Amino acid sequence: MKRFKNILAIYDLGIGAEETLDKAIDLARQNEADLKVLHVLDVRADYHDLIQERKKLMNRLLDGINLEKTRFDVIVRSGDLLSEAVSCVENEQIDLIVAPTQYGNGWAQLLGTDLTAELMRHTLCPIWVVRPGGEKYYRKIVAAVNAGKKNASQCPINKRILEMAASLAEREGADLDVLYAWEFSKEDKERLLSELPDHVRYDISQNAHFKAQDALIAVKHAILGSDHKSRAVVRYGDMEDAVLDYLKQSGADLLVSEGLPGNPLVNAFMGNRTLRLLNQSNCSVLISRPKPQHNMIKTLSGHPYRGVELTQTDRVLSENAQD
Repeated sequence: MKRFKNILAIYDLGIGAEETLDKAIDLARQNEADLKVLHVLDVRADYHDLIQERKKLMNRLLDGINLEKTRFDVIVRSGDLLSEAVSCVENEQIDLIVAPTQYGNGWAQLLGTDLTAELMRHTLCPIWVVRPGGEKYYRKIVAAVNAGKKNASQCPINKRILEMAASLAEREGADLDVLYAWEFSKEDKERLLSELPDHVRYDISQNAHFKAQDALIAVKHAILGSDHKSRAVVRYGDMEDAVLDYLKQSGADLLVSEGLPGNPLVNAFMGNRTLRLLNQSNCSVLISRPKPQHNMIKTLSGHPYRGVELTQTDRVLSENAQD
């Protein structure tokens, strides 16, 4: 069973902050992990007294939690939240970030320059984005995989998604649905565009559906085993639309999916699958990341973000996602 060892919770006093902290505490307890709670003051100087007062407040907040005192720590800093979070991830060997849903800046979410997207861009550990108003304990987890790619059963991305989702479902006592959104092959699309009797069109659609179902079952069995108690679900259509529709239909509490933040300029013109799932899903989202290789990401601490670093980092992430 996969488990997390070092969890970072971002506490920002905003909407959903308490639920984010509660989920991080639950995850730390379930995984017997160390928990770091990061709170960053938005000031441009090191106001020592203010930082000490805020740290006392945070310690009082966490005083009654059901977690060993040696297993959690409160980190209060001043400055840029992104830089401090990235620094903490690298210095503390964090393998999971738990962050609240970002609100208030639609353009930043659209372009992929909000905190969540920037964390994806500059770290390689999974990111759990908590939606406020959800259930404390999850009953339904949906893992979105691509069973249609070449060698899908050996794909590291599919493997990470399914192993994380299965482990979480077991710990939460939740049902796990493994979802694959499929589309017609180029050959089938061409046939369907031609003049065909209705029964032939129906046969083409049914054959494609069963082929997608067989592919998904093969992936699920290869990674989780043939006796794993999860449900294989196939839906026809665009991946984003199919996933979002199924999340609403099934009443899912958590989506586990892959994620790359993309380049803001490209996002503005072409959109981004990960960002759309993050911004439009009605449940919490756990973003699987490329296999951690911390030496590939340049620490942001102490200097501002520059666009050229974005392009280089995006390329590294894209290359790792293919491994």
